[in-house]
Amino acid sequence: MTLYLDDAAVDATLARVCANVLPSSAIIFDYQDMSTLTRPHRAYQILNRLTGEQRVFGIGKGQIAEFLTRRGFTNILDANSEQLEQLYCTGPNRRRTVAHYYSIVHAEVGEKQG
Repeated sequence: MTLYLDDAAVDATLARVCANVLPSSAIIFDYQDMSTLTRPHRAYQILNRLTGEQRVFGIGKGQIAEFLTRRGFTNILDANSEQLEQLYCTGPNRRRTVAHYYSIVHAEVGEKQG
């Protein structure tokens, strides 16, 4: 969800979710570590040149819970690349990997204030 959105679009999307769903409703999305924006992988530099798509949004390592809490979310579960590999890269997929800068987060909308 967030990779190609700018900061304002991410905030607007999350605010709209909070404003339009019942408390305890959940959102799940992937995000990238901020380091990919400051030190992009060579493959993504080439892909960006070919497609014109720019990855513009990232969250600092270990900061997703604080980021979402400030925006009204609770019960935040963050699955980093190592955890995703343990869950999904087994059996016939055991040779697959998840890029080290990807994570998936699950969060619930908190109680409305006021």
